[in-house]
Amino acid sequence: MPLGVLMAGWASNSKWSLIGGMRAAGQQIAYEIPLLLSALGPVMMAGSMDPVKIVAAQSGVWLGFIPRWFVLPQLLAFVVYAISSQAETQQTPFDMSEAESELITGFANEYGGMRFGFMYLAEFSNTFVVSAIGTMLFFGGWQLPWVATPAWLAPFVFIAKTYTGIFVMMWARGSLPRFRVDQMLSFCWKVLIPVSLAWVVVWACVQRLWPVVAMAASR
Repeated sequence: MPLGVLMAGWASNSKWSLIGGMRAAGQQIAYEIPLLLSALGPVMMAGSMDPVKIVAAQSGVWLGFIPRWFVLPQLLAFVVYAISSQAETQQTPFDMSEAESELITGFANEYGGMRFGFMYLAEFSNTFVVSAIGTMLFFGGWQLPWVATPAWLAPFVFIAKTYTGIFVMMWARGSLPRFRVDQMLSFCWKVLIPVSLAWVVVWACVQRLWPVVAMAASR
């Protein structure tokens, strides 16, 4: 994905498009790291990378009434995932690759017609994808809380949760001001990546030590 955007900007033979492509490539390469690290917490809790098993691990309730969704114990990972998803899909406040006030429309500046349409189709398709993955990792996928979900209803539940995530992303897109490029990259490398790495280490220790502590407490 970063290479394609960079080549699209370079092929336009426009300095604005080239700068937009370079910004997009740097942004996507940086934010892919915390995006992937934030997904490790739910994977460790489920003990599998199989999406079906990750969703199945979120069935049932805690303490008799709290849905067993991973967003509660993995709240910090979810926050990192939400911010990284917004940046990875180049939505405001992380749309420096387009930045109409600086680069007109960035890497898509010299494109029109279906070429321009396909670029925006890819951008908003990515929004759907990251929202669907977030639903699977943190919000129980196609399962309803507190009740068993019939098989015929599961696709509608999953789509409803996914579009709720898209609504929140579009809400942020229309509400927040744009960051500067240096602020965006500094926030990723100096905040999100160290936090996500630390969270993976902490949760790995919890996963390893919890059975030992529980066994000692039961004696």
